[in-house]
Amino acid sequence: MAFYGLSDRDVLAMPAPRFWLLNRTIDRLAAERSIATAMIAAQVQSNEGFTELIQGLQKQLGKIVEMDQVAVIQSAQLDREGLHALKSLGKALM
Repeated sequence: MAFYGLSDRDVLAMPAPRFWLLNRTIDRLAAERSIATAMIAAQVQSNEGFTELIQGLQKQLGKIVEMDQVAVIQSAQLDREGLHALKSLGKALM
């Protein structure tokens, strides 16, 4: 199950039906990746194709929110009560 990054121990611990389900989907997932790779290879042969590819991938990616780190740091307020509660919880567990 190297395809999924599972160790031998993980594979032995999983139920048999799940193992066979994962095993059956390897070819489908590998084909999906191969098609994506072939599409990229075909589209980058021209400037228009490359532009279409990038625009399509950006559309799939969605909108990325950019934040000003300085504004985030300035607006952040520390929750001192919560911090003390977590510290006391940690001491209680020890």
